[in-house]
Amino acid sequence: GDRFANYLAIFGLIYHVGFWLMFLTDASWNQLTILFYWKILLDGLLIFPYLRILKRSWLGLFIPIFSMIYPIYMLMILVMTLFYEPEWKGRSI
Repeated sequence: GDRFANYLAIFGLIYHVGFWLMFLTDASWNQLTILFYWKILLDGLLIFPYLRILKRSWLGLFIPIFSMIYPIYMLMILVMTLFYEPEWKGRSI
């Protein structure tokens, strides 16, 4: 239920935001490049089977770009949920 979804959200946040935080460490560029390739590989392993089901395997070419942009998007959503309350048809959701 909700508890499992919360654990997945926390894991996803750590995984994606951790990607950008690794650039704040004193790791060498070689190490950061290797970690970036591992992230792309892991993202690809998780996303590509779904793209095959949709018969849109060619979208896998965008996984490296997605791997860089998605952590920023996820962090923006997290911050917005703290300060923004959406409305639909004049009512709070």
